[in-house]
Amino acid sequence: MSILVVMQFFMVASLCLPCSANTMHAATLSAAEISTTSATDHQALMSLRSMIKEDPFQALNSWENQSIPMCQWRGVACGTRGHPRGRVVALDLHGLNLLGTISSSIGNLTYLRHFGLQENRFYGTIPTEVGHLVQLKYLNVSRNSIGREIPPTLATCVQLRVIDLRHNMHKGSVPQELASLDNLEVLALGYNNLTGSIPVEIGNLKALKYLHLRANLLVGEIPVEVGNLRNLTDLYLNFNGLSGSVPASLGGLQKLQILYLSGNQLSGLIPPSLGNLSSLLVLDVQKNGLTGSIPESLGNLNLLNVLSLTSNSFTGSIPHTLGKLSSLVEFYLNGNQLEGSIPPSVYNLSSLQYFVVEVNNLSGSVSDDLGNKFPQLKQLSIGHNQFHGSIPESLCNASMLEIVQLGHTFLSGVIPKCLGAMKSLLVLFLQSGQLEARNDADWDFISSLTNCSMLQYLDLGNNKLEGVLPNSIANLSTNLIILGLANNMLQGNIPEGIGNLVNLQYLHLEDNLLHGKIPESIGNLAILGELYLSNNSLSGPIPPKLGNLTALNRLVLAQNVLTGPIPSSLRSCPLETLSLQFNKLVGPIPKEIFLISWVNYTS
Repeated sequence: MSILVVMQFFMVASLCLPCSANTMHAATLSAAEISTTSATDHQALMSLRSMIKEDPFQALNSWENQSIPMCQWRGVACGTRGHPRGRVVALDLHGLNLLGTISSSIGNLTYLRHFGLQENRFYGTIPTEVGHLVQLKYLNVSRNSIGREIPPTLATCVQLRVIDLRHNMHKGSVPQELASLDNLEVLALGYNNLTGSIPVEIGNLKALKYLHLRANLLVGEIPVEVGNLRNLTDLYLNFNGLSGSVPASLGGLQKLQILYLSGNQLSGLIPPSLGNLSSLLVLDVQKNGLTGSIPESLGNLNLLNVLSLTSNSFTGSIPHTLGKLSSLVEFYLNGNQLEGSIPPSVYNLSSLQYFVVEVNNLSGSVSDDLGNKFPQLKQLSIGHNQFHGSIPESLCNASMLEIVQLGHTFLSGVIPKCLGAMKSLLVLFLQSGQLEARNDADWDFISSLTNCSMLQYLDLGNNKLEGVLPNSIANLSTNLIILGLANNMLQGNIPEGIGNLVNLQYLHLEDNLLHGKIPESIGNLAILGELYLSNNSLSGPIPPKLGNLTALNRLVLAQNVLTGPIPSSLRSCPLETLSLQFNKLVGPIPKEIFLISWVNYTS
């Protein structure tokens, strides 16, 4: 999903930089000054350097040049005035691809305020001696391979505002001692292997703005005390093993902009109090076990950009109040048990780019004006529902559409001839409906689709399409991967030009009334993996050129009137399934077929 998130993490981090521009470009200090004021810092840095095993960019060469003062070493900044003059106040080595461990001597940099080692290859542990850095405000060692427990001694760094340990290998629990850090604004521990529950003491972090615990192994309930974090703007608890209900106390977080609770085992109802989150931009609770109806109060979230309630067990109807979400860009209600029709008010959401309500029990018709109401739409997925009526012609006016999924509904009538207006179309799934084509004019949509040069997936199977496949099918996008027309009432020959679709991987034309020969040109589809032509009236020999299909693992030609021998060239295909039964093939089964040990041969 494409999510519009206002991240304050980097803004917060920049506010925590420990020195002014003058400090970061500190004046050169003499060797005498270094020896008298910062010998300890010098030794600590050299100890850190000795623990670095690889420096592929030679970024730390200046550290080894005795003619370069310590305060001019790469990544080092010193104080220029007052008590920390000549002492290391910032160490930032991020993104240098360094390999090594963090020396315990880091704890001797007693004036250090900014410590950044993110985006390297450090391993081992965070030394407990980091707790000696009582002036530290910014700690970022994210995107490394650091493991073991997070040291509770971090709690002695009472001035800390930012702790970012994401994308490491930390295990153990979230230290409850961190709850004593009254100045902490960012606590980012996501993408680790942390276990246990979220400590209730976390509610004491009154200055906290950003809490990121995503993608760990945390269990238990979300503490109601999280509702005490009244300065919180971003809350990421997704992809853990959290259970219980969504605390109603979260509704008191008036500054909250981002709320991710997805990918847990949460149950019960969405508390109506979440409708009080007047600053909320993203609400994502997908992939849980939430039940009941969708609260009408969510319609009060007038700044909301993303609403994702996917893959839960919500029942009832779509609240008409959601039509008030005038800023909504992404609307995901798919994979639930919702009933009723799409409320007319929802069609007022003119900023929508993603409208996904597939796999529910929704019914009624689709608005005739849908394409005009959603001019910025990129994805329309309403399949696997009970919708009836026709596909609205106005759909073509949503010219930015990339994904159209209307399959597995009761939509009927002809397919609009204007689909080619959607020049960015990638996916068109119209399978398993009641769509019709009774004459050549009804197939004009294929000619229109030749304007969709990016089209990759086209499935029209299991409908009521009749007549002859138009030759224009050969002019569809050469990016096409799937072409599905199975289980219709197609007649005539398979167009020879189908071999032009050089990136085709799946060709399904089974269960039709096709006749004539299998086109030799199919042998040009070098990466074809599945060829299903069964249950037609195809005649003539199996083209030996099918042996050119070195990616073919399923060849299903059963129930036709094919004649002649089985080509020995098929030995070149990595077949897993070969189905040739109920034809008029003659001659022996080539011994080469039996050399394909993984074939599931039926004849």
